[in-house]
Amino acid sequence: MVSTLASGNTRWHVDIFDIVMLPSILDIGGLNPMLQMVLNNAARGIAGSVKGHEPYSASGKKVVSATMYGTTTPGVSRACRCIQEAGHEAWVFHASGVGGRSMEALMNMGRIDAVMDMTLAEVGAHLVGGLHDAGPERLKTAALLGLPQVIVPGAADTIVLPPRNQVPEKFHGRTLNFHNPTMTTMRTTPEENVAIAKFISDKLNRANGPVCVMLPLGGVSSIDRPGKIFYDPKANDALFTTLRSELSDSVDIVEDAHHLDDPEFAVRAGEMMIELLSNG
Repeated sequence: MVSTLASGNTRWHVDIFDIVMLPSILDIGGLNPMLQMVLNNAARGIAGSVKGHEPYSASGKKVVSATMYGTTTPGVSRACRCIQEAGHEAWVFHASGVGGRSMEALMNMGRIDAVMDMTLAEVGAHLVGGLHDAGPERLKTAALLGLPQVIVPGAADTIVLPPRNQVPEKFHGRTLNFHNPTMTTMRTTPEENVAIAKFISDKLNRANGPVCVMLPLGGVSSIDRPGKIFYDPKANDALFTTLRSELSDSVDIVEDAHHLDDPEFAVRAGEMMIELLSNG
């Protein structure tokens, strides 16, 4: 796609699809040598994509999807290695709003056999207002399809906002973390964590397949540790307590004293996913 909008916010045009956008440099208002060069190069790129197109070919292995953030990478990566060592395939999605929706679209296409959802920041983004909003249907698809699920409220402490100088005024005075030049992360409050836990519980209580919720009592993100900026035991306690009270008896709850990124917790999550997948 050649567009004058390719250098701006392309999310509204690309959405969850594999569209490649090329900036037109000039507005498309009549041919000239510069615009002709851009269009010719785009045409060659399209021709190359068509000639070299390779359709998806399944490996024959069971596919386990996982969600990840930079602040949950060590734990999710280790859990995925467990999945791969057991002979399965791990697909990791960045929990950016688009990532969670892409994962669930692939579930509906029958490409995914089980879900290891270890990064749920998209839920908070939807409820509180953040850049990584995956919408009100997040967590619904796997439950409806009856896929085996291991759910970890990883990064439930995090709301992703614009750069510091563009953070909405209503969030001024909150605990903010400079994540990188293009985004700021905000720590969730106990009240927000109660709402997040209720959203999660509402979706999981309707699941048609086996669900295990694992609670990493040592922390839910890399900056949720003693001495780190998002360390807030009261906020985490609100999250965990609400999940314990709102989840139905059909959902297994496993509590672990370790941090999400600790190898002990990650391996346990991976092993739980393998067990559910085998039984399922």
